[in-house]
Amino acid sequence: MSNNQLYLLISIAMFLWGANWSVAKFSTQFADPFELVFWRFLITAICFIPFIYRKWKQVTFDRNSSVLLGISAACMTLYQLSFFKGLEKGLAGIGGILVTTTNPIIAFIITSFLLRQWPKMHELLALILGLSSALLLTQAWTLSSESILQGGNLYFLGAALMWAIVSVLSHRLTIPSDIFTFLIYIPGILIGLFGHIFSTSNLPTFHPAPFWISILYMSFFGTIFSSSLYFLGVKRLGVTRGSSFILLVPGSAMLTSYFALGEPITWFTLIGGTLGVSAVYLLNKTPSR
Repeated sequence: MSNNQLYLLISIAMFLWGANWSVAKFSTQFADPFELVFWRFLITAICFIPFIYRKWKQVTFDRNSSVLLGISAACMTLYQLSFFKGLEKGLAGIGGILVTTTNPIIAFIITSFLLRQWPKMHELLALILGLSSALLLTQAWTLSSESILQGGNLYFLGAALMWAIVSVLSHRLTIPSDIFTFLIYIPGILIGLFGHIFSTSNLPTFHPAPFWISILYMSFFGTIFSSSLYFLGVKRLGVTRGSSFILLVPGSAMLTSYFALGEPITWFTLIGGTLGVSAVYLLNKTPSR
């Protein structure tokens, strides 16, 4: 697969990922975050099996890989819990933008620190464009300090940090991206199960059909397709280039909300989305890290 083909596939995946926020917000009315993590991780793991069973014998693990996988799995579980908790308590639209625009910035900062490399001028410009995109899309100047600091948005910032760490670790592993994604979801099944039992004293329950439709969408389009391509991009293109594609998600989330929910698209949305795409282009000029 050429890099141009990979760029196209990741862009499609990010578009589908943008719709994931609206779907996930809908699912929070049926279950608590721990139960949502349990069902999403379980369905995702089951759906992954047909794609990876032939590759399994080709993968070997050493002690270092196992440690990195364990940390990645813990961060992924914390990401999903923060993701659902933020959607449960906070503003879904702002959450989608906060996570997807701050994640590549955090990943870039972590990578630069680990490699002890100062950002180049075009990288600084890309980060400024990414932040400007978030400010325009959220119209941050209209938000009060209370709305910015409310619990949901703080969960979203935690989710961005967890995802950035997973991005950095995935680049350091030689495991195929689909197997990597499958493995870091397995521990979350148990954490979601026991977390739900401990917090509610009940076993996970079956829900109406719309809940399962949302879970299947999040599992296949939000994970098997989108996450696998994302991690493949991180491996092939480097952390900075790969994670920069997530800046396409805010515009996607706005567009899908327009068609699905009838939310208007403003000039702030159009200009902010353009700045986000420009930031992706600039970060893609960075050599692989």
